[in-house]
Amino acid sequence: MSILDSVPDLIREKALQAGIKDTVAPKKSNFCSYSDDIKNAFKDGDYNYLSKNRDTVATDLNPVYGNFQQNGDQAFFTVTNPSNNTDYQLSIAGPTTAPYAYMWVYTDPSRIDAARRGQNDAGPGDHTLQPVVQYGTLSMNGSTLGIQNSILEEKWFELGAAVISLAFGKVIGKAIFNRIEQGASAAFADIISAAVDATGLELAEAGVISTALWDGIASLAVTMSIELAAGVAIYFLILFIANIVYREYKIVFNIRNWDPDNDYIIDTSPAGYNEQLDGNQDWEETIIPRPSHTVTMPDGITVISKESICMYSSYIYVNSVKVFAGVGVAVVVKNAADKSKGFGAKYLCPYLAGNSLGLTGGVVGSPLDYYNDDSTWAPGGSYKAESSTPDGIPLSCTTDSLSGAQDEVYTFDVNIGLEPSSKFKEPRPEPPKSRPLLPQPEVPTRPSVGDAIRLPNGDSVKVLR
Repeated sequence: MSILDSVPDLIREKALQAGIKDTVAPKKSNFCSYSDDIKNAFKDGDYNYLSKNRDTVATDLNPVYGNFQQNGDQAFFTVTNPSNNTDYQLSIAGPTTAPYAYMWVYTDPSRIDAARRGQNDAGPGDHTLQPVVQYGTLSMNGSTLGIQNSILEEKWFELGAAVISLAFGKVIGKAIFNRIEQGASAAFADIISAAVDATGLELAEAGVISTALWDGIASLAVTMSIELAAGVAIYFLILFIANIVYREYKIVFNIRNWDPDNDYIIDTSPAGYNEQLDGNQDWEETIIPRPSHTVTMPDGITVISKESICMYSSYIYVNSVKVFAGVGVAVVVKNAADKSKGFGAKYLCPYLAGNSLGLTGGVVGSPLDYYNDDSTWAPGGSYKAESSTPDGIPLSCTTDSLSGAQDEVYTFDVNIGLEPSSKFKEPRPEPPKSRPLLPQPEVPTRPSVGDAIRLPNGDSVKVLR
């Protein structure tokens, strides 16, 4: 099963047109797909290009988040996926004739049917086909596709794919609205729980589901919604909030696995200085699986192409003490099969000085010991660093700013298994000392019932509700 086989037809065609590659992916992971230019920027250590691309993606998606800020879950509208006649939830930015950003919640009914029959997927390992609910974003101008999957247990099946998508669309929409409204002090798990409760009442009152059925799956819905809200979409929600609503120090710590041969694990809670996960979330052990080299095109035509999918984990840390205090964090990543092989990565955003970063291959001790080891920080003023694991897997990292970000969000990208190019060692111009806020988003796109959304192939689909 390829990544783009499981997304709505509209999203698949748009992604392929934008130069985003398709591939086979594990069933329970976060993954991101980029254009070759963005991947090469990671290889070159071109933090200026990466920062501009990040701003492009954020500018694409900000009107979508603005729609949720104004309209809650009503920012989603219902359309029908042509190939399987299944409804799903979609939100867009830009004109209906040529949207430049998409957000969707989709459930593939064929996966539910296959799971009921106990059929096996033809993918690697001949594993049982997993039915999932999917939350995705696509930026056309930024050529970035991000998808989070959460596996559906059997008790969900009787709802059907369309109702599952509707339910999680409402949960996600309400959670985004409340996250923006309630601010940084609100616990994310509490926001999700409240959204699940409100969704259950709303669907039961509408006669879509029974109260008894929802009560039986509500706790699962909370867990699954937290899983769905752990990737690219939430990263850009944080940027929206920081640029448009309010600000505080944040470190976005992205770890991307491009290594085709190894899975990696983070089995010890990251540690550092004054660090707290955004939304008061609890840390959980994380596996970052290997990507695949298989590229599957539509209509069953399979070709071999270079890798453009990476599996990833993303942590967003804020400063626990807000007054005259910054934030720093270190993460220790291990090879899942041999924990003696791995590396450490760390980032510090102090209150009255420029930021610092570190990247060290090999055994580095506990996260706190590694963070406190002064010898493993890169030289002052470094925007990038490289290293390798004991078994020779290349490592690299970049940051978008060392100071002056008016949104006070600093992104630290760590790449595993992506060989730095010769340009990585070359000095590059420093980013501007002050990184300005992004512009206010455009007026959200809110199609009405019956409006036509133009599809990439020239056909149109009407908004159902």
